[in-house]
Amino acid sequence: MLKSHIVAGVVGTALFYPLLGPWKSSVFFTASVLIDADHYLDYLWKTKFADWSPKQMFRYYDKVIDNRFDKRKLGFSILHTVELYVVIYLLAVYVHYDFFLTILGGMAYHMIFDVVSMAWQRLHFVRPFSIVEYLIRKKRMQKMGLDPDEFYRDMYLLSVGKPIEGQTTGK
Repeated sequence: MLKSHIVAGVVGTALFYPLLGPWKSSVFFTASVLIDADHYLDYLWKTKFADWSPKQMFRYYDKVIDNRFDKRKLGFSILHTVELYVVIYLLAVYVHYDFFLTILGGMAYHMIFDVVSMAWQRLHFVRPFSIVEYLIRKKRMQKMGLDPDEFYRDMYLLSVGKPIEGQTTGK
């Protein structure tokens, strides 16, 4: 939820401000909130870039949240993966240490809230934290007759009232 991540980002930034100062604090805050931009990217991908409406994206994710216990749900957030963290760490080491390390800190701070929230809701394994893990789990689910892509098509249908252009739904 955007509002809760903004509030958490403000609190974290305020706590770390004495350590980071104004410039790094703004980078930390921005990274702690903008990490969720991958949800918009995921929405664009799932709609085949046919629906660019942020308002509709929020409606769509409201349906995803309402149906979070559906066995077909397998979230994927590219900016929340170990692989991206490694890339940002390498950028910190080889390009600009302070800047990318501060980004990494903001992203890690955000992830703590995500993991705690998922644990609180008993959704421990709904989001893979690696691209490789996602691909393995998706293939395993499909072998069991569960289709994560179908879940997201159904959530789009519920939020918009029509299927994604050129696609069918499972329900």
